[in-house]
Amino acid sequence: RDDKTDAALQVIAAPTLGSAPDLTLIAEWQGRLWGVGRLKRDDLRYTEAGTAHAWSALNTLPIGHIGDDRFGITGFAPRREGLGVGRWNRLLQITGNTRANIRPVGFTENCGFLSQESIVVYRDAIFFLWQDGVYQWDSDGLVCLSDKAGVGSWFKGNSTFNPAMFSQAFAVFDRLHLRYRLFLCTPTSIVPDRWIEYSLQTGKFYGPHLTTAFTPTCAFGVRAIDDRTYSMIGSREGYLSQDS
Repeated sequence: RDDKTDAALQVIAAPTLGSAPDLTLIAEWQGRLWGVGRLKRDDLRYTEAGTAHAWSALNTLPIGHIGDDRFGITGFAPRREGLGVGRWNRLLQITGNTRANIRPVGFTENCGFLSQESIVVYRDAIFFLWQDGVYQWDSDGLVCLSDKAGVGSWFKGNSTFNPAMFSQAFAVFDRLHLRYRLFLCTPTSIVPDRWIEYSLQTGKFYGPHLTTAFTPTCAFGVRAIDDRTYSMIGSREGYLSQDS
């Protein structure tokens, strides 16, 4: 106990705690928050363990290749053993649990994340969209699911979807039917007016699907009163649609 004012105590604590950056992406992993600032898109920032407010400037990891593009870090995917971090053409995994041993480990420079909203994690497997298709990243490595299922042509070229809008794609995992559901734009559209589904049970893709009832704008999971998670679709018209 001392006679310092509250204002003085705030000044003393500030250098240790740091100020929360203006974040564009954020994720939780290993009891910390991890984020990317709006201005320094190549830097991965993280909080002190067990806090949501202590953003020390020392807790910064540059994610190479620095300045390689204007997008910087484009997505997070928390797994059991590491935090997946992606740029447009690179995937890494963050390991460690203290500032002394937290470090990025390169995984591949032939693939990356285009859209944070296309990333879904289910049972420690990451599903996401890249330039040439839908991928799965797990403990066994990286595989292009769309090529494996024989629908790679959907994503290579512009006859099925608009590749210029892949960065605006979004997805949700249907836990009831074990399907990765991805929303995309048709070749002449800049609105996500179609969706496809990859079934973990059959290893096949289904679609593209269309509804004339509404225009999808987002998708997410909601836990119901029976404790099961149901996937829902938000629409531009202001409604929510739930699978039956």
